[in-house]
Amino acid sequence: MAFAAIASFWALAVLLIFEFPLAPLAVLSMLFRLKLVASAVILAFVGARTLDRLGVAGGFFLASTAAHLGIGLLVWLQFSSSEWASVAGHAKLKFFSLVTFAAVVVGARAVIDAWGVEKVFRGVLAVLTASAAVVVGLPFWVNAGLPLPPGVSFLHARYLGTFTNPVISGFAGCATASLGAVLLGRRRSGWMAFSALSLGFASMAMGFSRGPAVSFVALMAFFLVRGPGLRRLLLLIWIAAMAAVLALAFATVDWATVLNPEQGLRLISMGDLLTGNISRASLAGRSDIWTAALREYWQSPVIGQGLGEMLHIEDGPVIGTPFSRERGPGSFFRAGAHNHFLAMGGEAGIVPMMLFALGLAALARAAWTLPRSYPVDAALGIAALVTLMAMSESNIDGFSPVVFVLGVACAFVADASDKRRQAPSRRQPGRPAPPVGARLPASGADLSAHAAGNGARGQPDSGALPRATDA
Repeated sequence: MAFAAIASFWALAVLLIFEFPLAPLAVLSMLFRLKLVASAVILAFVGARTLDRLGVAGGFFLASTAAHLGIGLLVWLQFSSSEWASVAGHAKLKFFSLVTFAAVVVGARAVIDAWGVEKVFRGVLAVLTASAAVVVGLPFWVNAGLPLPPGVSFLHARYLGTFTNPVISGFAGCATASLGAVLLGRRRSGWMAFSALSLGFASMAMGFSRGPAVSFVALMAFFLVRGPGLRRLLLLIWIAAMAAVLALAFATVDWATVLNPEQGLRLISMGDLLTGNISRASLAGRSDIWTAALREYWQSPVIGQGLGEMLHIEDGPVIGTPFSRERGPGSFFRAGAHNHFLAMGGEAGIVPMMLFALGLAALARAAWTLPRSYPVDAALGIAALVTLMAMSESNIDGFSPVVFVLGVACAFVADASDKRRQAPSRRQPGRPAPPVGARLPASGADLSAHAAGNGARGQPDSGALPRATDA
């Protein structure tokens, strides 16, 4: 039983992290079924304790997606004129996210119980690092004349790699770097930490997305402030080395021949944004989208306007996918909200917005107040990353890597919270709680009482310390 849940969790991890978006429809359908089967197996084996294992933050996130789906569908049935065909895919994605998120959290908790949090953390980081390595290595694979793997696309403006969206690739790269950063300074973790940092940064940069770039810089600044001194020193050394490599690359490589004009413009825009030159960062389009989305939200702020109404805002700017030029004018459409909070609020009102914000707050608060450990620090970094991404992207609870990484972060925090509650209460103030079931040093009063009790019963004092009991 435990083996089935553990195997299903790691299978689900690989399926959620490695996305091949443009594979034939039959392959996509098969991958979807595999994800659903893995989720069902996990929930079947640990379903009796699903709600207990979710934790506070996980419960809020699950309730947020459920409220978005449920309220959005009710409002759509009553007030919306949109056809079911236009919102069916959106509804199915929300339902799938509900099931998958719950399976990730409870599956991670089950694997932590069986393997320990350290092995699970390293396993999750190994999957993320492997995904980043694939994204970075595919251009070399293709340039070597090898056939393009199914489901991989190289575009003139944005590199998608193995992901459905370059923003998702950027998020996965930031998450990989975050988990790698918290491992810095630990024994036998140097190669893994630096590999995750470097590959995560490279896979993030190859998407040419400004949101993940800003998130990456913010995360590195956060980890430079929080954490042990050795970790901060090693991270600073890595940043200095990476800056030197980039400076050398820009000084010696003619990027005009490596990048096409559109990629070059996006790279300049990212640099302007990161250096504070916002006036040149070409943010006018995104600010117009946010203004239109906010105006749409205020039309019905309490219950929203129905599921799917914020996918293509009526007066939003006209945009297109990376394939629009190849597919023609018919593939251009009105922009969506590009903000997860406004997308939820515009479709289902204030309830899912508040639940999602409470989930982020609960995850951050728990991670901030728990005894410091690298899984807890990683969860705090993930909370910051998801918050930043939610400000610039819609429906991030439907992105498979977001569902997985956020679920694992909730599992780390819930596990640490449970261990703190179960730790023996009889310990000196200011000292960390020992592992559950460990023996505690007895006080002088305990030894006297123990000896007196043996003497009263006419038994010799064996000298054994009284065993601590679990709270």
